[in-house]
Amino acid sequence: MSVEKRMSVRRSGRADIADIVRLMEMNGLPRWTAYEEGSFLVAGGGGRDVIGVVAFREVGAGRMLVGVPVVDPWFGESETAVALYVGAAESAGVRGLREVVLVGRVSSDQAREAGFQHGLRGWWLSFGEAPGGGFGRLRKALGKATIPGL
Repeated sequence: MSVEKRMSVRRSGRADIADIVRLMEMNGLPRWTAYEEGSFLVAGGGGRDVIGVVAFREVGAGRMLVGVPVVDPWFGESETAVALYVGAAESAGVRGLREVVLVGRVSSDQAREAGFQHGLRGWWLSFGEAPGGGFGRLRKALGKATIPGL
């Protein structure tokens, strides 16, 4: 399944916990991490409510830290990860944050496709860049996913 085929990204809620637990267990991660309500973005599509999830948190100085995506391998890992990264960037922009930083093991292809750039501090997207910078890359990436209600 590709991102263009109506994948949506939203903030997690209480109803998503069972699906998040399923993804965590499927990927060999501890299930207790799924119970941090509201600290995940979830991607849905292909007739499933949750096919991917990524943890995030807002930290001081207008920055959002985004973890490693956990996805259902049967639904296109790369496309789902890109949609989650794009969703995180859109969510940060809506919240008025200035920067998104990807932490953990990051696929350079996925980060680049989502509009992030690599520098000394890792993969990041800044909303304070000149035209054609972060916003230009984000607009291009947003054409690949629908992100309602962030």
